Amino acid sequence: LLKAFSIVSQHHKNAKLLIATAMPPPTWKKEYEGAIKKIYEVAELNGIKDKVIVQSFKLEEMPWVYNGSDIFVMASRLESFGLVYAEALACEIPVIGTSVGGIPEIIDNGKTGYLTEPDNPVELSKRIELLLHNEEKRKLMGKTGRKIMEKRIGLKKIIDNLIGVLSSLTK
Repeated sequence: LLKAFSIVSQHHKNAKLLIATAMPPPTWKKEYEGAIKKIYEVAELNGIKDKVIVQSFKLEEMPWVYNGSDIFVMASRLESFGLVYAEALACEIPVIGTSVGGIPEIIDNGKTGYLTEPDNPVELSKRIELLLHNEEKRKLMGKTGRKIMEKRIGLKKIIDNLIGVLSSLTK
């Protein structure tokens, strides 16, 4: 993703990459900090350190993260189900993922987002750029994704729960 974003950022000077993480348990703090350091090192090598933000969020904050984004991208090499893709789609955000594991079960390629081959930053950057250049397509994919998720896996209940969480946080 960092390599793909370095390509994208050449054409989109104001683009930012938010890497949203969960808070690690205290026993993983050292590994977590090491991983964050590596992300920033790779970002610096690719000339995008000032465009990359790594931030941890609580689960109940994720709807805001999704809704504050234009696109959700996760370039997994291995993924069983891909719940985060479903969550992003439930928030009407188009998604880009890899064609591994259960991800193709969630992403309807060309309708709700795009599937790419793993470890192919050039292909990934092209898909990101397609969506960045076309706001109408992003919105249509987002709306389509939400409708499909509601039908496929009954996300209406999940969406109602997310709305409930958001409502309780604003009181």
